[in-house]
Amino acid sequence: THSIGLAFVAYPMALTLMPFGNFFGAIFFFCLLVAGISSSISIIEAFTAAIMDKFGAEREKVVTIICVIAFLCSIIFTSQAGLHWISILDHFI
Repeated sequence: THSIGLAFVAYPMALTLMPFGNFFGAIFFFCLLVAGISSSISIIEAFTAAIMDKFGAEREKVVTIICVIAFLCSIIFTSQAGLHWISILDHFI
């Protein structure tokens, strides 16, 4: 929980003390959303390009398969032990 504590606990608490804190909080979390989506796209693009070059597969099928696999693998993070799994992966990756 230490790695996500700054972004999801400490910073929002600091924003509540600021004037217009709700506005800046909304901007902050929108920026986190955009950063997450753009990071996901770049990671998926790297896998897609490698698989297309290696096997000559169609882009739409490769992207669909990669996204479905990533979704299924990420379901574990929504469990009660999700924060523990994030800490474990953060440590090893």
